[in-house]
Amino acid sequence: MYAFHRQRDNDWVTVVVNLSDKPQTFRLMGEGYEGMYTDVFSHQSLELRPYSSMTLQPWGYRVFTN
Repeated sequence: MYAFHRQRDNDWVTVVVNLSDKPQTFRLMGEGYEGMYTDVFSHQSLELRPYSSMTLQPWGYRVFTN
């Protein structure tokens, strides 16, 4: 799993990537990414909170922006 969060002024992006050939469930750790986001590809809204958990399929990825 690889995840990162970037912020510039009031624009945020959070990216999570499963770099394995197996489904992975994980929790987001750290600070600064909390808030309401939109999935760039599905256009669904999602609130990310500390220790949010999600599952990604093999080689899956999600990109969230505010």
